[in-house]
Amino acid sequence: RAYAPLVNIVERHRAISGADLLDAGANTGIFLNLARELGAMPFGLEPSLDAVEVARSRFGLEVQNGVIAEIDQPDAAFDIATLWDVVEHLYDPAADLAALRPKLKPGGYIFVSTHDIENVFCRVLGKRNPLLMYAHFYHFSPRTLAKTLEVAGYETVGFRYFHKSWSVRYLLALFD
Repeated sequence: RAYAPLVNIVERHRAISGADLLDAGANTGIFLNLARELGAMPFGLEPSLDAVEVARSRFGLEVQNGVIAEIDQPDAAFDIATLWDVVEHLYDPAADLAALRPKLKPGGYIFVSTHDIENVFCRVLGKRNPLLMYAHFYHFSPRTLAKTLEVAGYETVGFRYFHKSWSVRYLLALFD
């Protein structure tokens, strides 16, 4: 359910069915598995070995353990690349996004989701914002994300807002 809005956003630009799809930051493979169910040929990249093992054992997915700079795939291999809640975790987002660029086929798309540091939630919470956590090295607004993508060699097609839902347990853990 959490990925339904993202699937809709992707499919406004490119059908997932029949696409060679790279999910960078694939975690345990939930989105990759959904993409496969929708007809994609999925490949994942994930720095957490524990998450890779879950993606492989639970879903039988092809997921490489590593970071973007280490991706072991040929150039022009993917129609779609996704980074769902990943870009804020990268040490050098522009360099990593640029490294993914040659992996896309001509006319390929990259989709990036992240929190908007300028949204009302972030502004109201200020320094108490749980998104200002140790694992988020960068925070983006639509303007700064577009600039980062431009520096990495992409043309921004647009932005879409979608609402995430979290369990109360997860929210309490964030505030803890």
